[in-house]
Amino acid sequence: MQTFVLTIVSATTVHFDDEARSCRVSTPTGEIGFEARHEPFLGALQQNSEVRFRDAIGQEHVLPIESGLLSFRDNRCTVTVEPRRDER
Repeated sequence: MQTFVLTIVSATTVHFDDEARSCRVSTPTGEIGFEARHEPFLGALQQNSEVRFRDAIGQEHVLPIESGLLSFRDNRCTVTVEPRRDER
C-alpha cells in the first residue's frame, strides 16, 4: 500500500512524524479520510474529536483532540492539534 508523510504536532510535542497509510478526521461539516496522493486540502478539525490514522505497517492509532487544523499537500499531511487535557 502506498504511504504519505504524516506529521501530528501540538505546541510542545511531536505526536507522530513518519509514513502512514491513512488518516481520518472529523471537520465541522463531516468526516474525511486521507490516503497517499490525496488532493490538496486545508481545514479545521471538529472540536472534541480525534485523529485516527494507520501507520506504514497498518497499526491503528487514535489521538483525542480539543481542536486542530489539517493540511494535505504534495503527499504530506500536517495536523496541528490541541490535545485533550486528559491526554497531555
